Amino acid sequence: ADLFLLNNDLVFTTGWLEPLLADRRALLSPMSNAQVAYTSGSFAPKPAMDLAEFDGHAAALETIARHHRAQMSGYRTVSSVAFFCIKIPRSVYEVVGDFDESFGKGGGEDRDYAVRAWIASIPQEFALGSYVLHFQGKSTWRGPETAEERRERDAFYMRAFEKKWGPALTHAFMRGDWNLFRSDATLARLLEGGEFTRIVRHLRSRPSIEAFVARQRAARFAAVCCVYDDDSWLAPAIESV
Repeated sequence: ADLFLLNNDLVFTTGWLEPLLADRRALLSPMSNAQVAYTSGSFAPKPAMDLAEFDGHAAALETIARHHRAQMSGYRTVSSVAFFCIKIPRSVYEVVGDFDESFGKGGGEDRDYAVRAWIASIPQEFALGSYVLHFQGKSTWRGPETAEERRERDAFYMRAFEKKWGPALTHAFMRGDWNLFRSDATLARLLEGGEFTRIVRHLRSRPSIEAFVARQRAARFAAVCCVYDDDSWLAPAIESV
């Protein structure tokens, strides 16, 4: 059977499951209030919510879900999806395997699974026609831990991820910043085409980010120099004094 992993801070809407039942060799996630913003009457779901903000708005959520289904369909490939509600097809699980539990609490294992899936040429996709409400962060960054406990937990799984995959993939998957790699012309083209298997394999074989950072700084410096060398930019500033 296929594997479904579901957080306990979700509210499901009519029709949420059907788009995930498609026979696709991919990690599949529904859309949620974290990806798209809607309003129905006085109910406007935020990316992170508390139960009290939802109470009394079940009908409004169904109205939002109907509107969403009417507007969106199909599947969209992305670099990674959060595993708050994820379908792992049997064909994917047989290749990628179990979760790596060495990251501790609160993060790392889903992004690690994403990296391993891309290496095996398995994409991550949003099932656009599926919509759920996700309260988000109730057991991690909005949970009962102290600020110090959260910092220690976050630092632990970040160190574990970087030790396993290197700084480049950590920057991309854990910090969610792919723009750094656009300073490399080849990777920029691959990013435009969504060819994440080739990108991930490249960054895995070259884990350092120093060359990318240097190119990015050089590009920014060149842009600043161009601005200051442009007399047409200076003229209005002089006239306004």
